[in-house]
Amino acid sequence: MTKNQRIVLTLVLSFQATLALANEAATAVSLTPVVSATPLASATPNATPSATPMAALTEDEKKKLSAEFKKALNQQRAAMAHQERSAIRELQVAQNQKQKRWREDQKIARRQFFDQHMSGPERREYVQNYLKKKQDFENTLKNELTETKKNWSQKNQLMKQNQKTAEEKFNEALKQGQRPSLELWPVVN
Repeated sequence: MTKNQRIVLTLVLSFQATLALANEAATAVSLTPVVSATPLASATPNATPSATPMAALTEDEKKKLSAEFKKALNQQRAAMAHQERSAIRELQVAQNQKQKRWREDQKIARRQFFDQHMSGPERREYVQNYLKKKQDFENTLKNELTETKKNWSQKNQLMKQNQKTAEEKFNEALKQGQRPSLELWPVVN
């Protein structure tokens, strides 16, 4: 089971648990009909879990929800770190291939030039130009890697800010004894 599937399963189970708790509270308080726990996929798009009145959360429920939420946040961070490592590794492999092809092409071009030009000054000028081209090429690769790392750093910062905001809203809802909105739960891309 992939991480995305586990997260979706966790969300579905927590939603169903919410409905089950609401059913228990409804039967304990009155003789009204019990709402059945429907799968998340069959729920109407306009129906929100917070729209139905629910009993206040117990301390145990708050702790469980908080622990699940923190676990989901950690999973999102781990997924982002994995994606970052994979992207950087792929970039480095691609750059190594580019560098290998570039060196092979330059080696062929250098041999052709040396076969056609026997004088020392022409060869020295060619070597100096080659060294400049090589330095420029290596700088381009370094800049590409640096830019990629910078972009991932920005994505991580944005994710951390979003997580902090969501966690504050989540904790605020728990303090008020309400079940936090499903929109606050982290999504792994």
